[in-house]
Amino acid sequence: MRVDRFAYPDLSTVEINNKRHYIVGDEKLPSVTTILSETKSEETKKALADWRVRIGEEEAEKVLQTSLRIGSAMHKNIENHFIDPAIPLEGNLQIKTMTNIMLKKGVVNIDEVWGSEAALFFKGLYAGRSDMIGVYKGKPSIIDFKNSVKPKKEKWIGDYFSQCSAYKMAHDSMFNTDIEQYVILVVTQGFEFQEFVIDRNGQQQYMNAWMDHLDKFYS
Repeated sequence: MRVDRFAYPDLSTVEINNKRHYIVGDEKLPSVTTILSETKSEETKKALADWRVRIGEEEAEKVLQTSLRIGSAMHKNIENHFIDPAIPLEGNLQIKTMTNIMLKKGVVNIDEVWGSEAALFFKGLYAGRSDMIGVYKGKPSIIDFKNSVKPKKEKWIGDYFSQCSAYKMAHDSMFNTDIEQYVILVVTQGFEFQEFVIDRNGQQQYMNAWMDHLDKFYS
């Protein structure tokens, strides 16, 4: 499944004002996640603040740390799967079960892997790492793996698709490609699987949203 079609750069990072930046030549470019975090809408900020108040700071931090731990282990398991499927899964029973669901229902549809945790940049503007770039159900895709406490709705995950737009723009610019779709694969902590696919017809709104984030960040 792994195809070394492109030479992805090996970029190092540096923290500037506690925000991740990538070193690209003589530039220090803000990460995609930094830009998205710094340019959240007031509505999103309020929703997050209300959520923290509702469940309490201690519980909110616990939820976030659990998601980070699960996400890190799942990503490692998926990466190992493409190195050698015989490598044992990491994590507790919940993480192993979630990983197996992702492998059997999502990863199975990946025809080629061009890059995993691949570094990308758009000169002068931003840089980042995409979970996976390759061919999903026959189409060149930006692929992202997520875990969630509960099932998602497409209207809740606009920033995921904006992030995919950032990576598409960078990849197309760097390698003269034409990434056709965004794929978000989700497994909930209750073991439900979800697949969200945005094809060419749906990309423009998220491209526009990403450009809005850039404008806001640099203004």
